[in-house]
Amino acid sequence: MKRRGLSLFVPLVALAACSAPRTERALPPVVAPAAPLHLPEGGAGELAQPAPLHHELLAIDLDTAVRVAAATRMDVELARVRVASAAADYEARTGALFPSLSPQILYESIEGHVRGIDGPLLAADFESLAPSLLLRWVLNPGKTIYERVAARRRLESAEHEERHVVQQAVAAAALQYYELALSSARLAVAERALRESEETLRLAQARRRAGTGRELDVAMAEGELARRRQDVVRALDRLYDASIELASTLRLDPAVTLVPSESALETRTLVDPERSLDELLELAIQWREDLAALRSALDAAQATHSAGRWQMFGPQIDLGYQFGSIRSETPGATYSTRSQDRVVAGAGLTLSPSAPGFLRGMSLLEDSASLAVQRRFEAVRAEVVRASRACRSAAERLPLARAELNGAEARLRLARAAVEAGTAVALEVLQAEQAESAARLNLSETVVHHNRAQVELLAALGLADEAAVLRPHVEAVGDAAP
Repeated sequence: MKRRGLSLFVPLVALAACSAPRTERALPPVVAPAAPLHLPEGGAGELAQPAPLHHELLAIDLDTAVRVAAATRMDVELARVRVASAAADYEARTGALFPSLSPQILYESIEGHVRGIDGPLLAADFESLAPSLLLRWVLNPGKTIYERVAARRRLESAEHEERHVVQQAVAAAALQYYELALSSARLAVAERALRESEETLRLAQARRRAGTGRELDVAMAEGELARRRQDVVRALDRLYDASIELASTLRLDPAVTLVPSESALETRTLVDPERSLDELLELAIQWREDLAALRSALDAAQATHSAGRWQMFGPQIDLGYQFGSIRSETPGATYSTRSQDRVVAGAGLTLSPSAPGFLRGMSLLEDSASLAVQRRFEAVRAEVVRASRACRSAAERLPLARAELNGAEARLRLARAAVEAGTAVALEVLQAEQAESAARLNLSETVVHHNRAQVELLAALGLADEAAVLRPHVEAVGDAAP
């Protein structure tokens, strides 16, 4: 009898033991070019080192910003909590496949009368003790299995979403770091222009004292110097704003002023420009974690719909097996311990008037999940196209911006030489200084725009992990700051 009862649960244990482990992502492809892209040299992209806004100055590089954001950003921690919650739900659904175990001890003591089976009252005076163990399996097989499948798909969706959030954190940290670097470059340009304006004013004043200069030149130089000082103040404000934003992302004290540890801006080539748009779209479809999360969510909705059908119309099975022992004592007689075995089996159906509405609701949820996949797919295509165009535009602008700066520097040298020779006025020098500062700032903005576009394209492809953002070829832009 005992063997027959236990044999009822062997297939169940085998089925429940087949729990799937956490899904592992395959190694992503390398999309960076095999060799660095050589761009025309020329110009400068030096970065400034300002005074701290409040407490202290902290130098940070791109590698540190990316790694800290991936490890400590708040939404990354929330995504990991959601994964743990989905894993717990999956474990609970798996546990529902097993029978419940109920050990119990029943002690009974009666003095007086009890009712007999056929109704008469009989004198009774006894004590009994019955320890037992009950194994009971009550479930709707189809509903339980499909609920487990749905829980598994929700876990996969949460895991994909976690990886997507990590990539978004990496991309956000990189973009904010480049904004900090651009703010530092703007400050460096403003400070350099301020020094040039101070030198121009000094020369104009010296020429006026020597009787070879004009009062108008001095007044113009003084006005330009005041404007340059305002530019420095505005550049400092932008730098402090960028520092606070990056510090908040990295969960650092916003009172600490962050500055780039590099001395010059660098171009980073993350995605091979030779890849066609069709190749990029295929990579995005394959590697976008948010797309994979929505597809898993759709599978979960379909499994939940199937579980609902089984819940409404599937059989309810109730199997139970209890084994134990019993002993009894009565005045003048004692019955020794003897074994007890009991097997209970039953099946039934559940028919409810709420079934049509319940199933229609499940079907609508499935349709909603399908539409979410389609909408995200269209958004991903637009992101890839937009980011790809931005990368190509920035790559085309880089050599032009460097050529513009080279021309502006040559013009400034010629204007200063002409003033020294007495064949030009200070206005020409001021105009040349303005053009040189604008060209230098344009080069810095173009480099940062190029790097940001590369990060955004990696994120659009679903490949913006730490290795991809930090792996690429790097090329310095111009001279380092003194």
